[in-house]
Amino acid sequence: MKAFLSCCAAIGSIAASATLLTLGAPAKAQTYTNPILDENVPDPATLRVGGTLYVYATGAKTGSSNPAKYIQMTKSTDLINWTPTTTVLILPSWATGDTWAPDVIKDPSVANRYVMYFSAKGNQAHANVPDNADKCIGVAVASSPDGPFTAQPAPLLCGSGGREIDPMAFYDNNESKWFLFWGSSSTVPMSRRALSANLLTFAAGSTTANVISAIPGDPYSSLVEAAWLLDRGAYRYLFMSGKHCCMGDDDYAVTVARKSLSNLSGPWVRYTGGQNGAILRRNVTWQAPGHNAVFVDGAGHHWMVYHARRPNAPNKRVLMMDRITWQNGWPRIANDSPSTGAVAAPVP
Repeated sequence: MKAFLSCCAAIGSIAASATLLTLGAPAKAQTYTNPILDENVPDPATLRVGGTLYVYATGAKTGSSNPAKYIQMTKSTDLINWTPTTTVLILPSWATGDTWAPDVIKDPSVANRYVMYFSAKGNQAHANVPDNADKCIGVAVASSPDGPFTAQPAPLLCGSGGREIDPMAFYDNNESKWFLFWGSSSTVPMSRRALSANLLTFAAGSTTANVISAIPGDPYSSLVEAAWLLDRGAYRYLFMSGKHCCMGDDDYAVTVARKSLSNLSGPWVRYTGGQNGAILRRNVTWQAPGHNAVFVDGAGHHWMVYHARRPNAPNKRVLMMDRITWQNGWPRIANDSPSTGAVAAPVP
């Protein structure tokens, strides 16, 4: 979820297995093997700060007491070794649980100010939550990307249908303003609305606009969620996931659409290649890959960070990473599925 792409980085103590390969002395190339962090790290979002890449995710690590109350973070400076996850946000009083899918940005107008958007189940007994609220999107602020983040006293928005989740803040260079994207539904389009200059509220006079809709009956897009946007070349790209991440459905996958930067009022055009338009889908080793973020490494290559699960561990969504290549203006992952062996690592 980010206006300027998260990129580079890495140090830490827990890790993807790394191997040094000699490619003609003295040059060395590093490799890694998925998962890059073998903990429960669902719904990852990335943020680069200096030489460190931060990953923020739903809940707390496997085995934590009541993980639904927290947002967690891991980080790396070499993009291979990752720190153990730590808690960076505790459930605010206006929420009762289900702290999901965070996105963190650096406020470009205020020094040492980081803003997190997250979703949570609304506490209908709270004065700042509507009586019919189900899921809400909140905002939290910290002076460091390491947290702790302090939630605002009221949610940014709430809804009754459970679709107000998966926020992503994106800076639109064409309009010179920040927008919040969100939504998860099979019947209601993804949404977008302009943020105010302080990034804590919606802009005065702004309204919610539809972004893109699910496709009834489609293998991977009958539900769409987890928006991640980036501009590259002549296009704006919208990465999405569907159809269900957590219901025993192995067909969760990543799809993508694009539109011309010269015609942003035009429609999104979906990628239709591969298998039913999926650029990342299951294989025999990894199921339900999705809810991705994208960062750029030191060599200028794009990388996708996402979660996936093993067939014998449906409740543990581990942290994964694979390189994006670009073919005919579309992002692609090798074999349209998670890598299963050692592959060349990102350049810090």
